[in-house]
Amino acid sequence: QADNQAVLFDLALEETVKTLNDDFGEVHVLRQVPEIPDYSSREVARMLAHGRASPSEITATFSAKSETLAARVMGAETCLYPMATKGLITLIDPWPRLCPERCSVMMDGKPVANKIRMGKVDEPDEWTQIETHTIDFDIDIPGNLFTLSNLRNPRD
Repeated sequence: QADNQAVLFDLALEETVKTLNDDFGEVHVLRQVPEIPDYSSREVARMLAHGRASPSEITATFSAKSETLAARVMGAETCLYPMATKGLITLIDPWPRLCPERCSVMMDGKPVANKIRMGKVDEPDEWTQIETHTIDFDIDIPGNLFTLSNLRNPRD
């Protein structure tokens, strides 16, 4: 039955792409964003809070090689590559930027949200997004850096 589902998915996607190409002339498909298998930020937080795992243990457990991730999404992506080769779709691949060598939810041995988006529920088209690409921990900062006075009138 799994094979039948894959065939049905491929056929449905091909028909969808044909229809979209007829209507719009160009179809762009975003490759599935890498997802760490069995990762649960809630469980990680609990493990760290209750001392059941160290950050280094988390790092080892919640990272994955690109090959592992590719195998995970292969079924959903198999039909995309022939369509891209034929010019039926433009495939957008975020993997090289998000996981250049290895995908991980850790930076410098600590859990870090690499993308945070904040916005008002009643204004879904407006938001502020912060992306963390690198991070330094345990650095010395002046004691007055985050005072209200300094935030209003920064001094060097």
